[in-house]
Amino acid sequence: MDNRKRERNSQADTLRNTKAWRKKSKEIRKRDKGLCQICIRNLYHTTNQYTFDTIEVHHIIPLSEGGSLLSNHNLISLCKFHHNLSEAGGEISRATQLKIAREQEEKNSLSV
Repeated sequence: MDNRKRERNSQADTLRNTKAWRKKSKEIRKRDKGLCQICIRNLYHTTNQYTFDTIEVHHIIPLSEGGSLLSNHNLISLCKFHHNLSEAGGEISRATQLKIAREQEEKNSLSV
């Protein structure tokens, strides 16, 4: 790993260890009902539609590219498998993820 990438990862890790991030992460998991939003839609090599375990909150637009740390529209719950697909070369398009995050926000605002 080159020094610039290591530095970006270090900065992202620092931000992710804040109280604000931990609170936002819980909020997004709750919004998404603890489910991988790709699996529930049966997209991108899904093998188990209701994936509750290994759920991670993913920044659709990476922090290193100016993505917002705490914007609900930039965050989505993904299982580890789909998170890795999103990170590694973008097999899952950002446009798809942004659309899903927007849908989740709209659903959430209607149910409040």
